[in-house]
Amino acid sequence: MIKTIFFDFFGTLAKFHPDREEIQMQALSQFGLNLNSEQIKYGYKFADSYMEKVNSSVKPLSLMDSDERTKFFSEYESLILDHAGFKVDLVTAGNIWRAVQQIPYGFKLYDDVIPVFKDLNTQNYKLGIITNMGKSLYEICDQLEISKYLSYIITSEEVGIGKPSPEIFKAALKVSESKVNEVIHVGDSYDSDIAGAIALDIKAILIDRDESQQTSTYQFVINELKTLYDHL
Repeated sequence: MIKTIFFDFFGTLAKFHPDREEIQMQALSQFGLNLNSEQIKYGYKFADSYMEKVNSSVKPLSLMDSDERTKFFSEYESLILDHAGFKVDLVTAGNIWRAVQQIPYGFKLYDDVIPVFKDLNTQNYKLGIITNMGKSLYEICDQLEISKYLSYIITSEEVGIGKPSPEIFKAALKVSESKVNEVIHVGDSYDSDIAGAIALDIKAILIDRDESQQTSTYQFVINELKTLYDHL
């Protein structure tokens, strides 16, 4: 019987506002580079995959020092642009990422989050977040007014390793005092959220909000949170 539902944060519950593709385009324009949203979105797939590998096997970004983060994000930006069709050296990529960082942004919840959270709470499900973000997520959840619905937040900064490492999912089970068969994890990345959860036999639901993922071989896929009820 499912008692606890864990969610990924970015791409599952919230997105950047403005969208990160728009932020990239603003930064790139400062360097005379013109790439469209679809090109940048495609590049982010490869950069995000690299981020997942680093978070789970090297060191979570939240625990990196300034020099390590600078090196990582230079490589991250380089991957975005490379797969978007424009090659730059790491120094230029680092300069572009610094321009990205200077553009104000926040997070915006998807429209279905609050209604579903309210309803799940009334049904006595315990809700939590498992994230590769750092402890700043606590403040972000307060700002987005979802903290009151959450019983747990598990960050890679606190655990010392990120998804898809089994250790962060083990930490979630321990904190929630749940058994494997009492938990569902919902996330938007197969490699990070789904593979990490099912490695511990935790049921995992892939949310593919923009139908951009190759999901034909995975059986538990939803496009919006309200269809999560079909899997509880």
